[in-house]
Amino acid sequence: MGDGFGASTIRQWVSVHPLIFLAAVGLIIRSLISVLFTHSYDIAYWGYIIENIQSNSGLYELPGYYYTPVWGYFISSIGFVMNYLFGIDVFGIESDSLIPSQDVSWEYYMDLVTTVEFSLVFKAVFTLIDLAISYVLYLMVMERTGDRQKASIAFGLWFLCPLTIYTSCVHAMFDGLSVLTLLLTVYFLMKGNYLLAGCSFSMAVLSKFFPAYLIFLFVAYILVKESGDIRKFAKSLSMSILGAAVMFLVIYTPDIVNGTIWDSLNFVFNRVDSIGAGEESFWDSLTSNGYTIVIMLQPVIIFLEVLLAYYYQKGRSSKSNNNDRFMMYCMLGATSVFLWTPAPTYMMIIIPFVIYHVLVSDSRYKLSLIALLIVPTLYAIVMHNFSDLFAANVFLHIVSPEFILNGIEWLDSVTILGMSNQSLINLILGALETLAIYSVFITYVRNRRMDSKVVSNGSA
Repeated sequence: MGDGFGASTIRQWVSVHPLIFLAAVGLIIRSLISVLFTHSYDIAYWGYIIENIQSNSGLYELPGYYYTPVWGYFISSIGFVMNYLFGIDVFGIESDSLIPSQDVSWEYYMDLVTTVEFSLVFKAVFTLIDLAISYVLYLMVMERTGDRQKASIAFGLWFLCPLTIYTSCVHAMFDGLSVLTLLLTVYFLMKGNYLLAGCSFSMAVLSKFFPAYLIFLFVAYILVKESGDIRKFAKSLSMSILGAAVMFLVIYTPDIVNGTIWDSLNFVFNRVDSIGAGEESFWDSLTSNGYTIVIMLQPVIIFLEVLLAYYYQKGRSSKSNNNDRFMMYCMLGATSVFLWTPAPTYMMIIIPFVIYHVLVSDSRYKLSLIALLIVPTLYAIVMHNFSDLFAANVFLHIVSPEFILNGIEWLDSVTILGMSNQSLINLILGALETLAIYSVFITYVRNRRMDSKVVSNGSA
């Protein structure tokens, strides 16, 4: 009787408080993963930046920071909290036992392993950002459908998503910040708060530049929302531009004063300059060719974004819900950014739109959603592989250096066509990731054809 009552009480409590339950489960999973696994390659640079800032060198006076200032301000704040609240003044150490990992062809094994304490502070910040994204998704689905269960599923799909967990709690990358501000842009647009939408959009683009491609759809949405009234459209668009300009000035005023604006944009040009330079291995050559393909695809991507915006506003007389149509086109627009094979973390800007569309408009995209949640995660794990265990060896002593080095040696060994096992597996999973991306388009075309047949048969 006691057991039955307890189980019934738990089920009732979960049904009443689903967000608390999902958040608690997610926090437990994230905490375990955050302690056990860390990819030190990128997060070590956050430590270097903290040291540069604390030595009064700013973000750009010394090498190590290669992004716009937005994330740099977060790093500075996190560094302050670490030092003055938690007393964390060492961010990593070199491990003699893992030095042989530096001799392999795959270059993403960091010789410096970040401490568990240092990593956990960053991972906690990223987890809070993921919580915010999950809640915004919850609000969007709840306000549209009034269905608490669907809204809770939207919350859980992001917060328990393997890709977001890996990105925030293992890789420790800040793509979630760009996703949050992009999603807030969409939310504010739907609410008609164009000033805040402009502010959010500016911050999204200055965090990671991928959201910039959606500007055509955002302008089209304002036009449709204002029912094609040019005067109202001009006023609303002006408010958005004002918000974006104000946020840009807030972010860039220190760099304008210090004359470091060019340095903050160098990461784009450095990547372009790296194309075709210094290829030594199959993977170097493939990556260099990949960058070339990315640049060549830019006109195609921009054309597609303009085309999507055109068809979205052209169909404004459609009987379907305008916000639902907008989210569908945002899903297609975000997916169109990656006609190439991107780094797995970049894929995160697609997922919120697919989640919304599956739960609100068309469940036929669920296979694409599953592929987008799982395949990029596997790709990221394979790319980082045994480096995720460095901290577990150095600080937790639960994995032997021999196990790590033997695994790295196997990955570095050459197999067919002069490729290493690492390159071969990367190639396979990269192809599967590309297929996951294109599955969104394939599903869209298939659904359009099926819907057209239904309409034709109904008319007949």
